[in-house]
Amino acid sequence: MKKKGYISLFLIFSVLAVTLIPHYLFAIGSEIDTSVPLYQEGEFEVVEVEPELTYDSGNDPYAAATEYICAQLEQNAEEIFIGAYNVKTSEFVDYFRNLINTHPELFNVASNFSYKPYSNVDKMYSILPTYSMTNEEYTAARVVFDEGTGKILSEIDYSMNDVQKALTVHDALCDIATYPDLGTFDESTGSYSADKLIYHNAYGIFYDGNAVCQGYALAYIYLMNQLGIPCEYVASDTINHGWNKIKIDGNWYNVDVTWDDLDYGVRKTIRGSVKHNFFMKSDSFFVGEGGHFHYDGETHSQCDATDTSYDSYFWNGILSRIYAVGGDYYYVKNTSGYNGRLVKRTVAGAESYVGPSFIHVTGTTTSKFYDKDGNEYNESMSNFYAKPVYLDNRFYITTYYGVISVNLEGKDYDIDSFSTYFRGFSQQDGQLVYQVAGDSTYTEVTMEKLVYYNNSLTQKKGVNYNNYPDINYDEVVNAKDYVYITRGN
Repeated sequence: MKKKGYISLFLIFSVLAVTLIPHYLFAIGSEIDTSVPLYQEGEFEVVEVEPELTYDSGNDPYAAATEYICAQLEQNAEEIFIGAYNVKTSEFVDYFRNLINTHPELFNVASNFSYKPYSNVDKMYSILPTYSMTNEEYTAARVVFDEGTGKILSEIDYSMNDVQKALTVHDALCDIATYPDLGTFDESTGSYSADKLIYHNAYGIFYDGNAVCQGYALAYIYLMNQLGIPCEYVASDTINHGWNKIKIDGNWYNVDVTWDDLDYGVRKTIRGSVKHNFFMKSDSFFVGEGGHFHYDGETHSQCDATDTSYDSYFWNGILSRIYAVGGDYYYVKNTSGYNGRLVKRTVAGAESYVGPSFIHVTGTTTSKFYDKDGNEYNESMSNFYAKPVYLDNRFYITTYYGVISVNLEGKDYDIDSFSTYFRGFSQQDGQLVYQVAGDSTYTEVTMEKLVYYNNSLTQKKGVNYNNYPDINYDEVVNAKDYVYITRGN
């Protein structure tokens, strides 16, 4: 027994000695060149990482190292010294690959890099990254990226639960992004003629609105991370596609922002067009016909989506944005024939109408999809062209004849009439924007606030600025409302 005790003490002191010896006393090994598959460069390969270094684990042994490495990568550091962080060489390559794949803001980092281990212990000395853009280019790109993500995050408020936050980000991404035309496939190179690296990372969406599935999924990961909602990347080599899983109230759910974007088959941004058929769905739904056969999706950690609560939820079939305001959902839907209404739905499921009935335009959209064996399926949807936009404490809705404005109390105003109906309708930087049906260029036209507010008269005798509505809902029409209209705050 004593002998075993001595052996145990010896092992303990040996481990402590290795841990406590200053890292600079170890011998530095030779530089090793390698590369890792990155989602932001178009890869779909998933590797299970040990230990599981996810945002959801709560026990990341390399948390301090990750924070330091990320800060260095954001500065395009030529060599990052990590000897003080006790990162194991045997775990490093998978760890570094996972670090980049779970930090979409590091779209400047390339897959090729070198590293230096210590030669006489399982411990890392330094990383020598390579970058896809210069430090100056990345600095400028981060301004665009941060502004773009900031605008989406500004739509989140304290009244929203996590489902509503995830929905708001999902709809906002679909609103501003589109799947680009990649050109023709070249079998000799295994790539598309018009494909660009920027389409595969989260930056592309905020740069010019173009992204393939990796770009959508990585942007969603970044935004969910900012909101504290666990989010994983799901990759499938079988269907050459990537999407997400998010964890809410202890359950994982599938979210495919790419396939919920109605622009997917058009290759043009149609403002305000978004499906919800692939939002908050179970694994069983996703692998079936309703989920368009999302086969063989892999994640680097275990996150089975077994809860079916949202597989047949109210938002299935809604083809425009759903807004969460004051804890309730608001959306437009067809009521009968060509009549539509703005609907308020509580979290408990109680529905009521807000504002007047209106006449809208409908059409039929048909798309094709395939199962694992290549069998073709057709999906037909009744496309409801009325689109809501929530701006300045009220809703603006496109109708057959033009645009109406409805506040949360149900008071409606006619904004303007048009000779044709709208294809797209949204807001950008606090201004309403629309796209006219029949315009093959998909040109966006801005409605200036001082123009469309002049048609929303709030008459109060003896009060200045009486040709403007009570924007801030303080029951007084005054200069504050005018300033909000002209400046947006």
